[in-house]
Amino acid sequence: MRRTIAFLLVIVLFLASCGSQSSPKTPAESTQDVKYVDLGCCVTGIAVRDKAVLGANSTTHTKNDFVMTLNSDKKTYKTTDVINLWGTLEYTGGDPSITIWHGCPFMVFSISSGEGFKSGGAVVDILTSSSLERKQVYHFDYQKSGSYNTNDQYWQNFYQDPELKLPPGRYTITLMGDFSLSDKVIGSESGLKCTLAITVK
Repeated sequence: MRRTIAFLLVIVLFLASCGSQSSPKTPAESTQDVKYVDLGCCVTGIAVRDKAVLGANSTTHTKNDFVMTLNSDKKTYKTTDVINLWGTLEYTGGDPSITIWHGCPFMVFSISSGEGFKSGGAVVDILTSSSLERKQVYHFDYQKSGSYNTNDQYWQNFYQDPELKLPPGRYTITLMGDFSLSDKVIGSESGLKCTLAITVK
């Protein structure tokens, strides 16, 4: 019974994370023109700009004609602060667009403290495709995903709150570009991965 409940919680949390996404909250207020696109599956309402909006804390990975960034609005937070995280993805190859193959979602965030805190990484294992236009920067906000023990009040409260706040500690934020460049999937993975550190006091 507990396994059934845990499985259902994973599904519920994943579906909650699959709602429409908006442009990054801060510092993404920008004078750039913004359009919103749906990339299939549950990846909807994605903000698209001509240039990436970078945070005060930012890291970049370039590989296979893609540029991916991972960002936070600060490096150090208080336990009462709302933590804003977002990623961007840009295709820079020679073709006008590229088709990628993936599960849902394909920009996968996770958070770990190395001391028992671990959240994120939930992906629905289906195979679908999306088309990305060249030289367009797609913005993805962090949204909570994962599972928890129904007897654990902390995790229950954590996942019910749409805002991200963390207890004191040093955290590693990871963003994976979990997609492939062919429908054969194996052997054509993007290999994109960004990590950055934040501290909560």
